[in-house]
Amino acid sequence: MLSGLFKFKKFWSKSKKSKKSKSQAKTEAVASAPTRPTTANEITSGRNGAGANSSTSATTNIASSTDNYAPTSTAPVEPRPSFKDIKIELTSEDALAVKESWKETVGLSPENATTSAAGSPANLFYAQFYENLFAVRPDLEYMFPDIHRQSAALSGLFNAALAMLENINALDEIIERMGRRHAYVMGVEPEHFEFLGVIFIQTLRDRLGDRFTPQIEITWVKIYAYLASKMIAAGGEE
Repeated sequence: MLSGLFKFKKFWSKSKKSKKSKSQAKTEAVASAPTRPTTANEITSGRNGAGANSSTSATTNIASSTDNYAPTSTAPVEPRPSFKDIKIELTSEDALAVKESWKETVGLSPENATTSAAGSPANLFYAQFYENLFAVRPDLEYMFPDIHRQSAALSGLFNAALAMLENINALDEIIERMGRRHAYVMGVEPEHFEFLGVIFIQTLRDRLGDRFTPQIEITWVKIYAYLASKMIAAGGEE
């Protein structure tokens, strides 16, 4: 479900690649260009020696062999959406439902604020989040050297986003700053955002159970995709 909402991650990846010299780019283009099969006549003419006849024969062979190849069509390149292009639209009912689900998940509601022997609801949520993540992608553990600090940062982002859901554009400066930090300091790639989103939604489902309805899930996907897409765009803009 998340993959369709990250429409421009490929552009962000391109913008992070180092710029190459014209000669280097030309060399790579030539090296990667597809080659056509050598015809039997060309092999024969090469064995028999060079000269005017071999040149004429090679030209004839090239012309005849290219008849079997259709021209390659190039797909049009989509313009990269800017940071300001990314929007989110939610109904008031969806906004209220997702806020209540978050309060229940991290213990912000009075009836769910009790800390058990295992820890607070928020600590339990993030413990399960990272457990789910490292169970399938242990190679990403290096990106989270301080789980407690990063959990607090993630929680703060969602708390702010949900509190200002009706005027979420007010968070643009904060999200943009976070996006640049994730891209240029932490080295986070678009596929990391997408994968973390899948784990985040899965952990919400694990914690809420039947209360995590399909409509609430769709709303959470929209919110996560909006925040992540903004950060990806910020990291890709020069």
